[in-house]
Amino acid sequence: AAVRDSGVTAVNVTVNLPGNGPERFEKTIENIAALERELVVHPDAFVKVVGGAELLQAKKTQRLGLIMGCQDTTMLDGDLQRLKVFYDLGVRICQPTYNRRNLMGDGCMESADGGLSQLGREFVAEVNRLHMVLDLSHAGPRTIAEGIAASAAPMAITHTGCRSLVDLPRNTYDKELRALADRGGVAGIFFMPFLK
Repeated sequence: AAVRDSGVTAVNVTVNLPGNGPERFEKTIENIAALERELVVHPDAFVKVVGGAELLQAKKTQRLGLIMGCQDTTMLDGDLQRLKVFYDLGVRICQPTYNRRNLMGDGCMESADGGLSQLGREFVAEVNRLHMVLDLSHAGPRTIAEGIAASAAPMAITHTGCRSLVDLPRNTYDKELRALADRGGVAGIFFMPFLK
């Protein structure tokens, strides 16, 4: 009832465990399986979204569209072929980093701000090839800038704040927000008290 009353068409559901750690691939598969079970048990409430048709279906039938996304790439264990595995399971959004440094590049909490690695650039190309959404949330400023420049398709920063208003590492500078918009990308502004 709350979903129907909200008017929300779809949400991005994080299916991985962000951050560096063991068994990230296996845990992501388990989370996807759990979400698939919810879709089977509650077909009257949820629609699995893998493209535009499902978004329209969710809106028309007043069900909540669930878009699977990954906030990090640690579940790939450095193997970009695994991205296709997750795509085939329904993942449509993926972030290269989550706060800390990983094999793809530096997250927003890394003082070095080293940007994308070479593997990170290859990741962006593979995301583009698969027609997934490149989400640059949680990335460092240089990783964001390099991700925007490297992507052949419009990208997103799905949840961020304006760093010119509140200078916190999770927020994005105006320069990158403008570059994102100039390349056809979209930024979602969050309302989290601890990030003002």
